[in-house]
Amino acid sequence: MTLKKIIICIIGCLLIIQTSNGQFQESQPSGFVNTLNPAVPFLTIPPLSGTGGTAFINTINIYNAETGHFGNPALASLSDKSFSVASGYSPWLRELRPDMGLLGISAYLKIKPGQYFGFDFMYFDLGRFIQNQSQTQLNPSEYAGSISYSIRMSTYSSVGVRLKYICSDLVGGSPISGTSYKPGRSIATDLGYSLQIPSNNNHMQHHFGVAVNNLGSKISYSRNAPSQFIPTSLKLGYGIHYKINPKHSILIAYEAEKYLIPTPPIYIADSIDMNGNPIILAGYDPEVSVLKALIRSFYDAPEGFEEEINEVLHHFGLSYSYKNISFRSGLFMEHATKGNRKFATSGLGYTFNSFEINLYYLIPFYPNMPIANTLGLSLVWNIGGTV
Repeated sequence: MTLKKIIICIIGCLLIIQTSNGQFQESQPSGFVNTLNPAVPFLTIPPLSGTGGTAFINTINIYNAETGHFGNPALASLSDKSFSVASGYSPWLRELRPDMGLLGISAYLKIKPGQYFGFDFMYFDLGRFIQNQSQTQLNPSEYAGSISYSIRMSTYSSVGVRLKYICSDLVGGSPISGTSYKPGRSIATDLGYSLQIPSNNNHMQHHFGVAVNNLGSKISYSRNAPSQFIPTSLKLGYGIHYKINPKHSILIAYEAEKYLIPTPPIYIADSIDMNGNPIILAGYDPEVSVLKALIRSFYDAPEGFEEEINEVLHHFGLSYSYKNISFRSGLFMEHATKGNRKFATSGLGYTFNSFEINLYYLIPFYPNMPIANTLGLSLVWNIGGTV
């Protein structure tokens, strides 16, 4: 295949992905709607726009300067830079509120060849609200700060770990309806592994990645309320990067994601046991430990294996790079019975000197979705080469 045909093929794929939202009509769930609703869902939103352009794939090397920031903690050791810092901002759910937004900043530092230490911080501003009864103004917010360590195990593989502190203040310390609420807090970790295999005289790279994100304690907002699970998830990613020539390259990637938290059971209507709890018809009691929930998450769906498969989130990404410009596109697919989020993403990256700037725009498949018109901007600064 000639270079011209390859470029035409890639551009065609990008156009197909970006126009596919017009081919979908909002589907009605054909089964039992049973969504998973963890606390602090902002942890599932990568704040940098390079990954946003490829439907938020962040377990493998996506060949931009953001690799190693947030996402899979093993990826930092793939870098040959001495230091890298990235920041990004995205207005969020602007169809619901005009003042919500997600801010992220991340950095990593080479401490030895193949070993990196990093930190990152995410801040989610949920906007301002007026509490009806007391007319008190609330400014809820959430944030997570973390440190990470990544080490290259061999020429082609690396592992990493990230330790994070999470704080969620949904009421700003103000009592509501006579109930005193407190900020929810949790300690969690991310674990990651990355493997890349070269072929075709290093013109092609196969990338594999696996990460367990947000494995940590449950979170509670008051003494009397039950604790809630944070969005612990398992991600598996695979990508192929092909370097056509020194000026042109393409990346095709896929990532599967599944929450490792309890699936809500089906209860018998208007029934309680001797302890005052509703009686479960199908599924398992969700009030269990984090470890037990993680194990059960692979078989606890009340409708069995088919429902477990429906819980898998699908990310598809495509990137074409010409010299120092990258064009990105992606698809995110969620089953209708698990939330029905379906959208396309479009992104652009530009590298100049030691900087890279990235933009992305999110295009929902269905009208009136809260995530419509979401966009993001990020900037990366890399310093030095090998030390």
